[in-house]
Amino acid sequence: MNRIISVLFIAVIAISSVSSCKKKSKPDITVVIPYTKAKVLPAIDTPFNVISLPIEITDTFATQVDAYLNTYAGGISKSKIKTLTAEKMNVLVDNATAQTLNFVDDSVKIYVDTYGGTNPVLVAYKKGIPANAKSIDFDIIQTDIKDLFYSPYMQVTLKFNTKANEKVLAGSNFISNFSFKVVADGN
Repeated sequence: MNRIISVLFIAVIAISSVSSCKKKSKPDITVVIPYTKAKVLPAIDTPFNVISLPIEITDTFATQVDAYLNTYAGGISKSKIKTLTAEKMNVLVDNATAQTLNFVDDSVKIYVDTYGGTNPVLVAYKKGIPANAKSIDFDIIQTDIKDLFYSPYMQVTLKFNTKANEKVLAGSNFISNFSFKVVADGN
């Protein structure tokens, strides 16, 4: 009987030693990638402002996820990305001008795609632009867009219609402030 108890005791110690040698799991790493871009808006005045016009403002940028992950996440590679989503989307007109966002019709949408891609993904929208607003914060759609960041370049496109009879002043800066949240495997 003592022998059985001794063998069981040794077995328990051996099993607990093996299980305690397992590699401990590191927590996920979260990195926020900021993106800011200013564009000068073309002047829209009579006779072009008497009707609503469709507008697309597209910008292409290097995804640089590897650089951000190197800097902020200790060298984690793109292959470790679990999810990548839009975190914050905001556009504004430069406060140095009298321009407001009154020229924007009721709805604005933001799409992302790979450079030259043909499958844009809606990531944010805003319906109901307040009168005399100089800034808009968008409603974010929690869509995983990590596959787009595997490409070296990505496009962000704002789509909206102009509001009839509203002007765009020459030289007005339209500033996009976006951020994307990357969650990567910490192991």
